[in-house]
Amino acid sequence: MEERWSEHQRHWARHFTSVPKGFCRLFVLKLLRERPMSGAELMNTIEERTQGQWRPSPGSIYPILRWLDSKGLIKIESVTEGEKRYALTEKGQSFLEEAMRFKQEIMAKLHGQQSMIHEMFHDTEGDVLDRLVEEVYTLIAEKRETSEEDVAEILRDARDRLRRVG
Repeated sequence: MEERWSEHQRHWARHFTSVPKGFCRLFVLKLLRERPMSGAELMNTIEERTQGQWRPSPGSIYPILRWLDSKGLIKIESVTEGEKRYALTEKGQSFLEEAMRFKQEIMAKLHGQQSMIHEMFHDTEGDVLDRLVEEVYTLIAEKRETSEEDVAEILRDARDRLRRVG
């Protein structure tokens, strides 16, 4: 017999399987900090960066671009053959920097509280991995000269080594 989720489980699954609008906005700003892009380029780049786990739809990307533009965080840099390319403004850069500082504050507040969360949910199997992930985030936060690309490459190497072991 097929196991069914309770209404409570479905409620939480909906919240954890969708990508919040605010996250998408910040992701778009972060990508536009790298270079100007069109909506289609943003969707493709997000899909690539998330290794195919998430591809925002045009129905989510274009309203976000309009909202960011209306707030002065991005601007239309050029229009070629009907395709708009968006660029980050100085205001957008400041907003993104503030969001990154806020993220660091949150990570600092959560640091060391994972054992309490595991105790609340009686989760002990994930402790080792969670501590390792927390350590990686802490190292990234403390060593600003380490790029995300460097960390990603190290983690990909570790993943490949683990696959060879198994």
